[in-house]
Amino acid sequence: MTASSSAQFPTGRSTVTHSNSNCAFEIDKTHEFFESGWSIVVLGRLELATEDDFARMQYREMPTPWAGGNRYMFIRLPCEHVSGRRVIGHAR
Repeated sequence: MTASSSAQFPTGRSTVTHSNSNCAFEIDKTHEFFESGWSIVVLGRLELATEDDFARMQYREMPTPWAGGNRYMFIRLPCEHVSGRRVIGHAR
């Protein structure tokens, strides 16, 4: 998430039908040792990333997708609704 309240991420050209589509984007992180983690879901309408988005992405670490394939198209998802949860477990 950025200060502009949107998520930017790479995707494959074939996965995007057109901009202005409703979309849900989920990102999560787990910690096996502590049996804990977090998850965030963002809902909004897709847009193509802008030059300003690319400038903000330039020095950030991008998430690594779990699905294979090439990801050459960058999408912007303005956050119309954000929800999330944190799971706190126990150390082994």
